[in-house]
Amino acid sequence: MYLTSYNNIDFDFTRNGERLILSRLAKFSPQIVFDVGANVGDWSVMASDAMPTATVHGFEIAPPTHAAFVRSVQGRDRVVPHDYGLSNEEGEVEVAYFPNASTVTTTIMENKVFSDGKEVIRVPVKTGDDICADLGIDEIFLLKIDVEGAEHFVLDGFKNMLSQGKINVIQFEYGMVSIYSGFFLKDMYALLEQYGFAIGRLYRNGVEFKDYSPVEDEDLTGPNYIACRKDRPELLNALAV
Repeated sequence: MYLTSYNNIDFDFTRNGERLILSRLAKFSPQIVFDVGANVGDWSVMASDAMPTATVHGFEIAPPTHAAFVRSVQGRDRVVPHDYGLSNEEGEVEVAYFPNASTVTTTIMENKVFSDGKEVIRVPVKTGDDICADLGIDEIFLLKIDVEGAEHFVLDGFKNMLSQGKINVIQFEYGMVSIYSGFFLKDMYALLEQYGFAIGRLYRNGVEFKDYSPVEDEDLTGPNYIACRKDRPELLNALAV
């Protein structure tokens, strides 16, 4: 229990630091926020409330969950639901959908972290770069990704935006599905550091930006990490513990 608390293994974003960093970032008047893996829209709603200048684009891959997302954000003009997922190329993919646990929908099919009541459905995916081009978006202030082990595929679809420095802050989940995806925290550090990001675990009082340590960090417990561009010191300072 002590280690769980110390490492902030808490998925309640009202107390685990997620709402805190939104409020800290709001002073920078963000315009565009992406919520990839939006589920029923709770985080999108929170981000919209915390950031009154931002339009939040929410992407939910599972049709039943997307329908619930649309209902939950009805009347909120600054939250835009999209009924497809994000990946590294456009097409269709299989996802494991769990009617009784919609938060663990994943494209990592061969995993034993989630198994009870699985339904397999085929759904459309697009790349982040293509979406930004289609919507005329030239910068994403905050990109939040919660796709149960497929975060690196989503990021690969943003290669152009990342290489051009057009994404300022990224929030991503990390957990046990990485055992089956084969993409670990060390790989995420390597991926994001090449684009000029500092990375750290999110705590209740902010982000501890630090170099990767396999002993300290590769514990498969997550849940949330934040990456921020190193050339935006004002954002780093606002986010840090």
